[in-house]
Amino acid sequence: MGRNRKFNEEDSLMKAKELFWTKGYEATTLDDLLEVMLIKKSSFYNTYGNKQALFLRTIQLHDEQSFSQFSKMLNKADDKIALLKSLFLSFAETSEPEDARGCYAGNIIVEMNTTHTSLTNLAKEYLLKLEGIFFEVIEDSKETGGLRTTIHSKILSNYLLNLWNGIHITKRLFKDKSNIKKLIEFQLELLK
Repeated sequence: MGRNRKFNEEDSLMKAKELFWTKGYEATTLDDLLEVMLIKKSSFYNTYGNKQALFLRTIQLHDEQSFSQFSKMLNKADDKIALLKSLFLSFAETSEPEDARGCYAGNIIVEMNTTHTSLTNLAKEYLLKLEGIFFEVIEDSKETGGLRTTIHSKILSNYLLNLWNGIHITKRLFKDKSNIKKLIEFQLELLK
């Protein structure tokens, strides 16, 4: 009979995700993970199997958390375009450590594109799911009159995904939050 786990698995998973997000997959060692997760090596292997399996679980966790929260917000919103705009504008208000980390899925694609295809594909699915949400919001807003643009919804949703990825990189270059905000506002002018 196995031993009882003496750690909070969900809490450990969150800590691992934060570490991977900050350091990247390759730079994160097993010792780093054990230290931040506050678990023993045997518990790590018994619970998660290996580093790649743990990383996969952090991607899934990020996906579930992000989309669950975003879907709830969209379902409550009277003006979904205004919500999208406020989401993008909130990127200008994030703190320095968050700015340095960028987008979790985008980071995975950049770091692992040629080395870990299955993990990269999972991150790509995440971003394509996000683009799908953008598309649905655009289509719905066009139907209800909240968006009058003649730009094709697919092109516009691709544009927003490009903005999503680009702004996470641009924030690493420019630290002036007011300038970032103006840049985002300018790019969101298409949402009329």
